[in-house]
Amino acid sequence: MGISVLIDTFGRPLRRLRISVTTKCRYKCLFCHREGSLSPSSEPRLDDLVFIAKAFLEHEVRRVKLTGGEPLEREDISDIVEHLKDMGFEHISMTTNGFRLPQHVETLAKRGLDTLAVSIPSLKASRYKAITGFDYLSEVLKGLDLAVDLGLEVKVNYVVLKGLNDDEYKDFINLARDRGVVLRIIELQPLGMAMLNYERLHDDLTTIINYINSQGKILRYRRDMNLRPLYEVDGAVVEVVSPTHNPYFCKACTTMRLTPDLKLKPCLMRNDNVVDIAEIVGKRDYKELTKAIELANLRRVPFWR
Repeated sequence: MGISVLIDTFGRPLRRLRISVTTKCRYKCLFCHREGSLSPSSEPRLDDLVFIAKAFLEHEVRRVKLTGGEPLEREDISDIVEHLKDMGFEHISMTTNGFRLPQHVETLAKRGLDTLAVSIPSLKASRYKAITGFDYLSEVLKGLDLAVDLGLEVKVNYVVLKGLNDDEYKDFINLARDRGVVLRIIELQPLGMAMLNYERLHDDLTTIINYINSQGKILRYRRDMNLRPLYEVDGAVVEVVSPTHNPYFCKACTTMRLTPDLKLKPCLMRNDNVVDIAEIVGKRDYKELTKAIELANLRRVPFWR
Protein backbone atom coordinates (compact mmCIF):
# COMPACT_ATOMS: atom_id res chain seq x y z
CA MET A 1 0.00 0.00 0.00
CA GLY A 2 2.48 2.62 1.12
CA ILE A 3 4.70 5.19 -0.53
CA SER A 4 7.69 4.12 1.56
CA VAL A 5 8.79 3.80 5.15
CA LEU A 6 10.26 7.09 6.33
CA ILE A 7 13.81 6.91 7.71
CA ASP A 8 15.38 9.86 9.52
CA THR A 9 19.00 11.01 9.15
CA PHE A 10 20.01 8.75 12.06
CA GLY A 11 18.65 5.64 10.36
CA ARG A 12 15.55 5.39 12.56
CA PRO A 13 12.32 4.29 10.83
CA LEU A 14 9.06 6.08 11.58
CA ARG A 15 6.66 3.42 12.87
CA ARG A 16 4.34 5.12 15.37
CA LEU A 17 2.02 8.10 15.49
CA ARG A 18 1.14 9.54 18.88
CA ILE A 19 -1.95 11.76 18.72
CA SER A 20 -2.85 14.18 21.49
CA VAL A 21 -6.60 14.33 20.94
CA THR A 22 -7.36 17.04 23.50
CA THR A 23 -5.81 19.37 26.04
CA LYS A 24 -8.71 18.81 28.45
CA CYS A 25 -8.05 17.04 31.74
CA ARG A 26 -9.65 17.56 35.12
CA TYR A 27 -6.58 16.18 36.92
CA LYS A 28 -3.72 18.40 38.11
CA CYS A 29 -0.99 15.77 38.29
CA LEU A 30 2.39 16.91 39.59
CA PHE A 31 4.19 14.74 37.04
CA CYS A 32 2.25 15.54 33.84
CA HIS A 33 4.52 16.35 30.90
CA ARG A 34 1.58 17.49 28.70
CA GLU A 35 3.15 15.55 25.82
CA GLY A 36 5.87 18.19 25.77
CA SER A 37 3.41 20.56 24.09
CA LEU A 38 2.84 24.28 24.58
CA SER A 39 -0.51 24.07 22.79
CA PRO A 40 -3.33 26.29 24.04
CA SER A 41 -6.69 24.75 24.85
CA SER A 42 -7.66 22.94 21.66
CA GLU A 43 -9.13 19.76 20.24
CA PRO A 44 -8.61 18.49 16.69
CA ARG A 45 -11.68 17.55 14.67
CA LEU A 46 -12.32 13.91 13.87
CA ASP A 47 -12.28 14.49 10.10
CA ASP A 48 -8.94 16.31 10.41
CA LEU A 49 -7.45 13.39 12.33
CA VAL A 50 -8.65 10.93 9.69
CA PHE A 51 -7.12 13.05 6.91
CA ILE A 52 -3.77 13.22 8.70
CA ALA A 53 -3.76 9.57 9.71
CA LYS A 54 -4.30 8.47 6.10
CA ALA A 55 -1.02 10.13 5.08
CA PHE A 56 0.87 8.36 7.86
CA LEU A 57 -0.63 5.02 6.86
CA GLU A 58 0.73 5.49 3.35
CA HIS A 59 4.19 5.72 4.91
CA GLU A 60 3.62 2.36 6.63
CA VAL A 61 2.96 3.85 10.07
CA ARG A 62 0.63 1.18 11.45
CA ARG A 63 0.60 1.85 15.19
CA VAL A 64 -1.13 4.81 16.82
CA LYS A 65 -1.45 5.93 20.43
CA LEU A 66 -4.14 8.34 21.66
CA THR A 67 -3.15 10.68 24.46
CA GLY A 68 -4.15 14.06 25.86
CA GLY A 69 -4.86 15.81 28.07
CA GLU A 70 -7.26 13.05 28.93
CA PRO A 71 -8.60 11.23 25.84
CA LEU A 72 -11.77 10.11 27.63
CA GLU A 73 -12.83 13.74 28.04
CA ARG A 74 -13.74 13.60 24.34
CA GLU A 75 -17.27 12.35 23.81
CA ASP A 76 -16.32 11.02 20.36
CA ILE A 77 -13.24 9.11 21.50
CA SER A 78 -14.75 5.73 20.58
CA ASP A 79 -15.55 7.09 17.11
CA ILE A 80 -11.90 8.09 16.70
CA VAL A 81 -10.80 4.59 17.66
CA GLU A 82 -13.26 3.00 15.24
CA HIS A 83 -12.23 5.22 12.32
CA LEU A 84 -8.54 4.53 12.87
CA LYS A 85 -9.12 0.79 13.09
CA ASP A 86 -11.28 0.78 9.95
CA MET A 87 -8.57 2.71 8.09
CA GLY A 88 -6.12 -0.11 8.66
CA PHE A 89 -4.05 0.74 11.72
CA GLU A 90 -2.87 -2.57 13.13
CA HIS A 91 -2.56 -1.49 16.76
CA ILE A 92 -4.38 1.28 18.62
CA SER A 93 -3.48 2.13 22.19
CA MET A 94 -4.53 4.82 24.63
CA THR A 95 -3.12 6.44 27.74
CA THR A 96 -5.68 7.53 30.34
CA ASN A 97 -6.02 8.58 33.96
CA GLY A 98 -8.79 5.98 34.11
CA PHE A 99 -11.44 8.03 35.88
CA ARG A 100 -14.01 7.58 33.10
CA LEU A 101 -13.02 4.04 32.16
CA PRO A 102 -16.04 2.33 33.77
CA GLN A 103 -18.35 4.27 31.42
CA HIS A 104 -16.25 3.93 28.25
CA VAL A 105 -14.07 0.84 28.26
CA GLU A 106 -16.60 -1.66 26.88
CA THR A 107 -17.37 0.56 23.89
CA LEU A 108 -13.69 1.24 23.28
CA ALA A 109 -12.95 -2.48 23.24
CA LYS A 110 -15.79 -3.13 20.77
CA ARG A 111 -14.65 -0.30 18.49
CA GLY A 112 -11.11 -1.65 18.16
CA LEU A 113 -8.89 -0.47 21.00
CA ASP A 114 -6.05 -2.95 21.55
CA THR A 115 -4.03 -1.64 24.50
CA LEU A 116 -4.84 0.58 27.45
CA ALA A 117 -2.24 2.29 29.64
CA VAL A 118 -3.71 3.55 32.91
CA SER A 119 -1.79 6.14 34.87
CA ILE A 120 -1.87 5.43 38.62
CA PRO A 121 0.56 7.50 40.70
CA SER A 122 -0.26 5.83 44.01
CA LEU A 123 -2.19 2.89 45.42
CA LYS A 124 -2.87 4.80 48.63
CA ALA A 125 -6.02 6.92 48.40
CA SER A 126 -4.64 9.89 50.34
CA ARG A 127 -1.48 10.04 48.24
CA TYR A 128 -3.44 9.59 45.04
CA LYS A 129 -5.55 12.62 45.90
CA ALA A 130 -2.50 14.68 46.90
CA ILE A 131 -0.76 13.96 43.57
CA THR A 132 -3.75 14.25 41.21
CA GLY A 133 -6.08 16.57 43.07
CA PHE A 134 -8.93 14.03 43.10
CA ASP A 135 -10.09 11.11 45.23
CA TYR A 136 -10.84 8.76 42.32
CA LEU A 137 -8.54 5.80 42.98
CA SER A 138 -11.34 3.27 43.58
CA GLU A 139 -13.08 4.28 40.35
CA VAL A 140 -9.83 3.95 38.40
CA LEU A 141 -9.16 0.47 39.78
CA LYS A 142 -12.72 -0.53 38.88
CA GLY A 143 -12.10 0.56 35.30
CA LEU A 144 -8.77 -1.26 35.26
CA ASP A 145 -10.44 -4.53 36.24
CA LEU A 146 -13.16 -4.07 33.62
CA ALA A 147 -10.51 -3.57 30.93
CA VAL A 148 -8.75 -6.78 31.96
CA ASP A 149 -12.04 -8.69 31.96
CA LEU A 150 -12.77 -7.45 28.43
CA GLY A 151 -9.50 -8.92 27.19
CA LEU A 152 -7.64 -5.70 26.49
CA GLU A 153 -3.89 -5.60 26.94
CA VAL A 154 -3.58 -3.42 30.04
CA LYS A 155 -0.58 -1.57 31.39
CA VAL A 156 -0.22 0.51 34.54
CA ASN A 157 1.94 3.62 34.33
CA TYR A 158 3.65 4.35 37.66
CA VAL A 159 5.64 7.60 37.51
CA VAL A 160 8.06 7.56 40.43
CA LEU A 161 8.10 10.72 42.55
CA LYS A 162 10.79 11.05 45.20
CA GLY A 163 9.34 11.42 48.67
CA LEU A 164 5.76 10.93 47.47
CA ASN A 165 5.37 7.42 46.04
CA ASP A 166 8.88 6.02 45.57
CA ASP A 167 8.30 3.47 48.36
CA GLU A 168 5.32 1.84 46.60
CA TYR A 169 7.12 -0.12 43.88
CA LYS A 170 6.59 -3.49 45.59
CA ASP A 171 2.87 -2.74 45.95
CA PHE A 172 2.69 -1.93 42.24
CA ILE A 173 4.53 -5.14 41.35
CA ASN A 174 1.99 -7.08 43.42
CA LEU A 175 -0.87 -5.25 41.68
CA ALA A 176 0.54 -6.17 38.27
CA ARG A 177 0.92 -9.82 39.22
CA ASP A 178 -2.48 -10.15 40.85
CA ARG A 179 -4.41 -8.39 38.08
CA GLY A 180 -2.43 -9.75 35.15
CA VAL A 181 -1.31 -6.38 33.81
CA VAL A 182 2.08 -5.02 32.76
CA LEU A 183 3.67 -2.53 35.14
CA ARG A 184 5.59 0.36 33.60
CA ILE A 185 7.89 2.08 36.08
CA ILE A 186 8.55 5.53 34.65
CA GLU A 187 11.23 8.08 35.45
CA LEU A 188 9.98 11.66 35.87
CA GLN A 189 10.89 13.92 32.94
CA PRO A 190 11.60 17.68 33.12
CA LEU A 191 8.56 18.74 31.11
CA GLY A 192 5.19 20.38 31.69
CA MET A 193 3.98 20.41 35.29
CA ALA A 194 6.99 18.36 36.34
CA MET A 195 9.33 21.26 35.49
CA LEU A 196 8.08 23.15 38.53
CA ASN A 197 9.23 20.50 41.00
CA TYR A 198 11.67 18.41 38.98
CA GLU A 199 14.70 18.78 41.26
CA ARG A 200 12.62 17.93 44.31
CA LEU A 201 10.65 15.02 42.86
CA HIS A 202 13.02 13.38 40.38
CA ASP A 203 14.18 9.86 41.28
CA ASP A 204 16.75 8.16 39.02
CA LEU A 205 15.17 4.75 39.80
CA THR A 206 18.45 3.30 41.12
CA THR A 207 16.87 1.72 44.21
CA ILE A 208 14.01 0.23 42.22
CA ILE A 209 16.24 -1.08 39.43
CA ASN A 210 18.57 -2.66 41.98
CA TYR A 211 15.59 -4.45 43.52
CA ILE A 212 14.37 -5.61 40.12
CA ASN A 213 17.83 -6.91 39.18
CA SER A 214 18.14 -8.81 42.46
CA GLN A 215 14.65 -10.32 42.44
CA GLY A 216 13.84 -10.70 38.76
CA LYS A 217 15.23 -11.48 35.34
CA ILE A 218 15.28 -9.69 32.01
CA LEU A 219 12.84 -11.20 29.54
CA ARG A 220 13.92 -9.07 26.60
CA TYR A 221 14.59 -5.54 25.40
CA ARG A 222 11.72 -3.94 23.51
CA ARG A 223 13.28 -3.10 20.17
CA ASP A 224 9.94 -1.66 19.06
CA MET A 225 9.92 0.79 21.99
CA ASN A 226 13.18 2.61 22.75
CA LEU A 227 15.02 -0.58 23.81
CA ARG A 228 13.14 -0.60 27.11
CA PRO A 229 14.03 -3.60 29.30
CA LEU A 230 11.18 -5.96 30.14
CA TYR A 231 11.56 -7.96 33.37
CA GLU A 232 9.78 -10.71 35.21
CA VAL A 233 9.73 -9.80 38.90
CA ASP A 234 7.88 -11.68 41.64
CA GLY A 235 5.54 -13.14 39.03
CA ALA A 236 4.81 -9.80 37.37
CA VAL A 237 5.90 -8.35 34.03
CA VAL A 238 7.67 -5.04 34.61
CA GLU A 239 8.90 -2.51 32.07
CA VAL A 240 11.34 0.25 33.05
CA VAL A 241 11.07 3.58 31.21
CA SER A 242 14.16 5.65 31.97
CA PRO A 243 14.68 8.21 29.18
CA THR A 244 16.56 11.02 30.92
CA HIS A 245 20.21 11.28 29.78
CA ASN A 246 19.71 7.94 28.04
CA PRO A 247 21.09 7.91 24.47
CA TYR A 248 19.95 4.31 23.92
CA PHE A 249 16.36 5.37 24.57
CA CYS A 250 16.49 8.11 21.93
CA LYS A 251 18.49 6.01 19.50
CA ALA A 252 15.60 3.57 19.22
CA CYS A 253 12.78 6.14 18.96
CA THR A 254 10.33 5.47 16.11
CA THR A 255 7.59 7.97 17.02
CA MET A 256 6.08 11.18 15.64
CA ARG A 257 3.68 13.26 17.72
CA LEU A 258 0.64 15.26 16.62
CA THR A 259 -0.37 18.08 18.97
CA PRO A 260 -3.99 19.16 19.56
CA ASP A 261 -3.45 22.33 17.50
CA LEU A 262 -2.19 20.28 14.55
CA LYS A 263 1.55 20.52 14.75
CA LEU A 264 3.86 17.62 13.98
CA LYS A 265 6.27 17.27 16.87
CA PRO A 266 9.40 15.21 16.09
CA CYS A 267 10.63 15.07 19.70
CA LEU A 268 8.90 15.12 23.06
CA MET A 269 11.68 17.25 24.56
CA ARG A 270 11.68 20.03 21.95
CA ASN A 271 9.30 22.72 20.67
CA ASP A 272 11.70 24.51 18.31
CA ASN A 273 11.42 22.06 15.43
CA VAL A 274 7.69 21.45 15.10
CA VAL A 275 5.93 21.58 11.72
CA ASP A 276 2.58 23.41 11.69
CA ILE A 277 0.13 21.60 9.42
CA ALA A 278 -3.10 23.36 10.47
CA GLU A 279 -3.40 25.41 7.27
CA ILE A 280 -2.50 22.46 5.07
CA VAL A 281 -5.11 20.30 6.77
CA GLY A 282 -7.72 23.06 6.49
CA LYS A 283 -7.14 23.21 2.74
CA ARG A 284 -7.13 19.39 2.48
CA ASP A 285 -3.89 19.62 0.51
CA TYR A 286 -2.77 16.00 0.63
CA LYS A 287 0.40 16.53 -1.39
CA GLU A 288 1.59 19.30 0.94
CA LEU A 289 0.67 17.22 3.98
CA THR A 290 2.90 14.42 2.73
CA LYS A 291 5.74 16.91 2.26
CA ALA A 292 5.20 18.26 5.79
CA ILE A 293 5.37 14.75 7.25
CA GLU A 294 8.59 14.10 5.35
CA LEU A 295 10.04 17.39 6.64
CA ALA A 296 9.06 16.59 10.23
CA ASN A 297 10.67 13.18 9.88
CA LEU A 298 13.95 14.78 8.78
CA ARG A 299 13.80 16.91 11.95
CA ARG A 300 13.74 13.81 14.12
CA VAL A 301 17.01 13.98 16.04
CA PRO A 302 17.93 12.02 19.20
CA PHE A 303 17.68 14.46 22.11
CA TRP A 304 20.02 12.49 24.37
CA ARG A 305 23.12 11.33 22.48
